[in-house]
Parts: sequence; C-alpha cells; structure tokens
Amino acid sequence: MEKLSFWGGEPTINLPTWTEYFSEWMKALPKLTDLNFITNATFPPQNMIDFIQTVDANAEHPMHVILQISLDGPDPYTLKGRGISAQKITDNLKEFIKLFNQLYLVHTDLVVFFKSTLQIDDLIEALGSIENATAYYGWWQSLIHDLEYLSISKNIRGFFADAVNYAYMEDYT
Repeated sequence: MEKLSFWGGEPTINLPTWTEYFSEWMKALPKLTDLNFITNATFPPQNMIDFIQTVDANAEHPMHVILQISLDGPDPYTLKGRGISAQKITDNLKEFIKLFNQLYLVHTDLVVFFKSTLQIDDLIEALGSIENATAYYGWWQSLIHDLEYLSISKNIRGFFADAVNYAYMEDYT
C-alpha cells in the first residue's frame, strides 16, 4: 500500500493516537508514501505538526502529507453548510502554516488544497451574477495569497483551490 486516506467525521481528532502508533505503521506499510487527510481544519494545529514530525522521523523515503480542507468559501456559505465559520478554519490553517514553517523536515512535504461544496441555492447565489462571482473568486484569491505569503518552508508544495462542487440538500453532508 502506497497511499493512506483519513476521512469521515473529523479524522484529525485521532491524530494523537495515530502519532503514537505511526512508527509501527511504517514497519507494516514500508511502501507508504502518501497520507491524505480530508478535514475541516478544526484540529488543534499543534496536533498536526506533531503528527508530521513523527511521519518525517519514521520515514526512510519521501512522504507526502496532503490536506484537503473542506471550506465552502466565505461565510455565510461555510457556516451554513458546515456549521463552523470560515474564519475559524482559515485562522487554524494560518496558525498551522506558521508552525509548519518552523519544522526541519528531511523526507516530508505538504500540499494543501480546498474542496468547496455548495448547496445548489448557494451556488446560484455565489456565482449567479458577475459581481457575486467576482467577490466569491476574490475571496479565494485573497486566501491563497495570504497562505502563500505565510509559507516560507521549502516543504510546502502549494495551495490549490480549483473546483467548486455542488450538492442537493438531501445529499449534503
């Protein structure tokens, strides 16, 4: 197995436990190269830092930590769809990047990308006019710019926000 994905609920809640057992995982999965987290970034940033340090300390080959952040754009979209404010998510992510910048990593790099899932009525609102679409896109551009400005680590491979998904209310989780 080369790739391991953590998702469902909020997978980063278990990071302290996974950190504790990661060296055993590496022995059991010697070809492991990719660790994917689908998260809403409500995790305490230090927990993810501790996990990444453990990954790097136990790796003997390149490792990639990939964070897919579930963020629907500015509030009210994220707050309505996820029950948490976009500001809380972006503040956590910025704090995480600041801490990540302080790490010396030999084997591990990081990619962060965003998945925006809007309910159909929010999609129509956000992209239904030039003004709204410009504001929505501008919010994403500003966030990516801020994160790129903060990230001085050579181990950060990039930030990406290149897709908006939509969901009908009954299918939305």
